[in-house]
Amino acid sequence: MQAEHSFDAELLEKSLKQIDHINRLIESLRELSELGNLREKSSLHLKTEVSRIIESLSAIQARKNITIHNNLQDNFYLSAHPYELEVFFGNIIKNALLYNQI
Repeated sequence: MQAEHSFDAELLEKSLKQIDHINRLIESLRELSELGNLREKSSLHLKTEVSRIIESLSAIQARKNITIHNNLQDNFYLSAHPYELEVFFGNIIKNALLYNQI
């Protein structure tokens, strides 16, 4: 019976450490989100930004023999931080290239 009690204490201590770790991660994410809100946004021409991303992924396109056509409208602008827009669309397009079933 004593062994069960000691195991429960260890489990409790590990659980408390994990909870503390998760709380620190949440706090870090909250601070990062507040910093992100301070970044200056720009009016970005979406078609131009997406074309730049497509061009940066040309090596993957060539290796997989895939061509991406940018059919976005010319008059579409988006208020965003340029780096965040590049990361967002870059990840989507890159994943589409890497994980397609063609």
